[in-house]
Amino acid sequence: MNLKAILSLSLGIILSASSYATETWEYKDWETAIVGDNFVRYMTHGQAVWGHEFGFIRSVGQCDAPESLWLTFSTYEDDLNDLKGATLDAVFIVDGQAFEMSLPVLGVQKFTPTMSIAFFTNIAVSGELRRALKNGNEVSVEFVAPQNLVAKFDIPQDTFSLAGITANATKAMDVCQTGPATLAIPPRVSNEEMQQAALQQIVDRQRIPNTPKNLIADSSECRDSLGYGFVSNIVGKMEFNSPVAFFGNYLVSAEGRDGGSPYPPISISNVCDPKNELRVVDIPGTEQQVFELIEQDGYLYALSNNRSVGGLYELERPDVLFQVIDVRDLNNAVVVGSLELDGLVPEMTLLGSQVFITESDWLRVIDVSNPAEPALVKEHKVDRGQFGTQGIATTDTDLLITSDRKVQAINPQNGQVKWTLTLADRPSDIFVEGQYAYVRTKNRAVPGSTILKLTGLKDNPTVIKTMRFADPLYYLYQHDRFLLDGEGTFAIELGDDDTLITPNRQN
Repeated sequence: MNLKAILSLSLGIILSASSYATETWEYKDWETAIVGDNFVRYMTHGQAVWGHEFGFIRSVGQCDAPESLWLTFSTYEDDLNDLKGATLDAVFIVDGQAFEMSLPVLGVQKFTPTMSIAFFTNIAVSGELRRALKNGNEVSVEFVAPQNLVAKFDIPQDTFSLAGITANATKAMDVCQTGPATLAIPPRVSNEEMQQAALQQIVDRQRIPNTPKNLIADSSECRDSLGYGFVSNIVGKMEFNSPVAFFGNYLVSAEGRDGGSPYPPISISNVCDPKNELRVVDIPGTEQQVFELIEQDGYLYALSNNRSVGGLYELERPDVLFQVIDVRDLNNAVVVGSLELDGLVPEMTLLGSQVFITESDWLRVIDVSNPAEPALVKEHKVDRGQFGTQGIATTDTDLLITSDRKVQAINPQNGQVKWTLTLADRPSDIFVEGQYAYVRTKNRAVPGSTILKLTGLKDNPTVIKTMRFADPLYYLYQHDRFLLDGEGTFAIELGDDDTLITPNRQN
C-alpha cells in the first residue's frame, strides 16, 4: 500500500487540525470538515469522553491516496515524556469483531493547563477493518500495552458510534474532489430533525407504564437479600459498568457502558431466587447511559448521561439527567420527575430528602421532598484539586468527598470542610458502612488497585487497613453492608472483619 500521502502529514498540521475547522457538514453522529490548510477529516466523538475523536483524514486533491486514521485520546498525566514518539498496542472491536493494531503516537499537545491530547494518525487501516466499520453500529478502542504507557491515560478505552460514517465518508470524498463548497449542501434530512423526532418518541413513552410480570407472590419463599447465600449468587451476575440497586428482593439494573446506543431502559427483576432472575418490568423513557442508581422509600433515583438519551448525542442540551422513578407500585412504575444539569459524569448520594451531587469543583443539593418536582436548591464550591471530585458518600450527619489525593468531610448544609485526610494515591469511589469508610485508590506506577479502610469519621480520620488487589477495580457497588465488585469476581461484607465472598461461596 502506498503510504506516501499519509506520511506527508506533518505534526504541526495535524495538531493544528485538532483545533481549527472551517464549515462543518453533519449527519447523524459524524461530521466532515476542512481542517488545517488542506486536509479533509470526518470523525465522531467518544461516548465516554467527548474530547476523544475517531475518524479519518486525507489531503484535499490527493483523493486516490489512502486515508489515514484519526484518533485522539486525552490525559491528565503530567509526565508524558515516555509517551511522545512511543507505540501502543490497541484493540478495535466492531460489533464483537476484534482487530489488533499498533498505534504510534504522532504527538502530544497541551490542551488546557491540566489536560493534554495524544494524537494517533499517519496510520493505514486494513480493508477488513474498514468493511467492518462501514457495516457496524459502534467501534470501541482500548489501549492494552505496554502497561506503563496505558497508565498514562485516565480512561484508556472509549466507544464511538458508527451511525453516519458512510454518508460522511462520501461527503469527505466529494470535498476532496470538488473543494469545500460542497460542505454547504445540507443532508436531505437534518441531524437535528431526526434527533428531535426520536427524542419526542422517548418523551411520549415516559409516563406510560409497562405491564409487569413475575411479581413476587410470596416473599416468604425468597432468599434473604441481606444474607451470604443471596450475595454470593448475585455477585457472579455483576457486569462491567452496569449500575445496580436493590429493594427487597427486586434488582434494578441499567447499562452504564459506553457505546450502548440505543440504550436499553432501566429494568427491574425479581431475584427471589438469585440463580433464576426473572424480568419484571422496564421503566419507560429511561433509554440512556446510567451512571448511578439509588433506591430509598419506594423511589428510585437515576443519574444519567443526558446526551445519550435515545443515542441522541448531538442535541444541544445539558449533559446530566437526574430522574425520580416511583417504584412503590410496580404496576405503575414510571418517571415522575426529572431535572437537567450541566456537568460531566457526576456522583451522587442521598441524605434524608436531599440528593447531593459532586461534579468537578461543585457540590449540588437537590431537594426531592416533592418527587414530581426535584429542585436544585444549593450549590457549594469544593476544593477540587487537580482532578476534580471523584466520589461521594454520607454518614449520619456529614458528606464524605474524595478528590485529588484526599478525603474531606463536609457539612451538607453550608459546604464547610470539617476535616481533611491526605492520601498518598489518587482516590475515587467512597462507601460508608457504620463507623467505617472504604476508599478505592489507584497509583499509576503500581499495577492493580487498593481499598483503604477509614475510621474516626466524626473528627479524627485514620486509615486502619489497606486491601490490595492485583487487578484494577473499575466499578464497585454497595448493597447494604456488602460491597460488590462490578467485574463479578467478589463481594466484601463491610464491617469489623471485612469478610470476602466469592461467587456461590463464602471464604
